[in-house]
Amino acid sequence: MKAYTLDFRGVGRGKENFTLHFEGESMHDLPARVIRDVRAKGRLASTDVEVAWDEGAGTGEVIVGGFRTVGTFSIKSVEKGA
Repeated sequence: MKAYTLDFRGVGRGKENFTLHFEGESMHDLPARVIRDVRAKGRLASTDVEVAWDEGAGTGEVIVGGFRTVGTFSIKSVEKGA
C-alpha cells in the first residue's frame, strides 16, 4: 500500500484547513475517501460533492453542485511508517 498526506485549505463555509492521511493501492480510492471525510466531519452539508485532482501536479479541488470549488488540497506521497 502507498501512503499519502492531503493538506486541505479553505474547505466549506468555515474555510477549514486540515490534514487527511490516506492509504491505498492507488489514487483510485481517493475521491470516495475525501468525500466521506469532508461530509462526515460536517465540513460540507451538500450531498453533491465531487473531487477533481491532478496527480502529476499534486493538487486537487473539492467541488459542489458540479462547478463550485469549496476548497483545495495538495497531495504528498509519504513513506509508510514515516
